[in-house]
Amino acid sequence: EGDGDGEEGASGSKAPATDDGGKGPADQGDNGNETDDPLQLAWQCLDLARRIFEREDTKQMYKDDVVNYKVMLSDAYSNLGDINLRNEMFDQAVSDYQSCLECREEVCKKDDRMLLEVYHAIAIAHTMNSKPDKQAFLDHFRKAVEVCELRIAALKKMVAAEDNAPPPEGSSLAAQPRARSEKELGDIELILVDLKERIESEEIEDEREAEMAGGSSSGAGSSAAAFGGDAIAALAAQAFGGGIPTTEPVKTLGVFGKGKKAKQGEQGRGPEASGDDAKRLKTATAVSAATTPAKESDADAAPAVPPV
Repeated sequence: EGDGDGEEGASGSKAPATDDGGKGPADQGDNGNETDDPLQLAWQCLDLARRIFEREDTKQMYKDDVVNYKVMLSDAYSNLGDINLRNEMFDQAVSDYQSCLECREEVCKKDDRMLLEVYHAIAIAHTMNSKPDKQAFLDHFRKAVEVCELRIAALKKMVAAEDNAPPPEGSSLAAQPRARSEKELGDIELILVDLKERIESEEIEDEREAEMAGGSSSGAGSSAAAFGGDAIAALAAQAFGGGIPTTEPVKTLGVFGKGKKAKQGEQGRGPEASGDDAKRLKTATAVSAATTPAKESDADAAPAVPPV
C-alpha cells in the first residue's frame, strides 16, 4: 500500500477523534504531520506499522516465519483497537479487534491467552457501543470461557508433572517450573469465575426482561393479578371491616356547587319528584351540612331546602 494511502488504509482503520472537532492526523499542525496528542502519535505509529506489515514485500520477507508475522500484525491491530476504544470510536475498535482475532486464529492454539485477550476486548467494545450488541457480547465471553477451561486443563496436567515437563499435546504452554504453572492456574481460575458471573448476570437480566414483556402483553386482567390484585382486595376487606361491596352500583349523592339550592328546590317542589329523588336530596343536604363549617353569619341564611 505504501505511505501514500493516507490515514485510512485497506483495513479501514481511521484516526481517532481529537479535541479539535474530530480531525484526523492529517489535520494536525502546519505540515499535517505534527501533533502534541500522545494518543494521536501512538495511532500514527501503529497505523504505519500495520501498513508496513501488510505490504507484499513484508509478507515475502516473513514467508518462512508466518507465525511471528501474524502475531506482530495482530498486535498492531490490537493496539489500534485499544486507542479507538479509549477515544470512544467503538465501531472502529470492534473492526480492529476483529482483524486482530482473524490473525491470531490462524496461528494460535485453542488455549492461547492471546485469544482470551481479544475475545474479551471484542465483548467489551460491543457493550460500550451506542447500540450495544448483547448477543455478540455473550458469544465472545463464552468463547473466552472455553479458552480458560482448556488452559486450566493443560495447566493442571503440568502442575501434576515434574518441573519443566513438556506441555500437553495441542497446548500453547511451554515447559516451565511447576510454581509458575501453579501461579498461572490460580490467575486463570479467577478470570474464569469472573467471566461466568458476568454471563450469568446478563442471562438473568434477559430472563427478567422477557418476563416483564410477557406480563405487559397478557392484558389488564393478568396485570392486576401480577401486581397482587387478590391480595390488595383482601387487605382492603380487612381494613374496612368486612370488605367493600363491588356488585352494587355506586349511588350518587347529588349535585354540589352554585346551583345546588335551586336544583334542590325544583326537585322538592316538582310534582314529578319521586321518593328516591327526595331521599337523594335529603342525603345531599346532610352531606353538605356536615362538610361545611358553621358560621355565625349563616344564622339568618335561608334554609338549604325551601319549604314546599
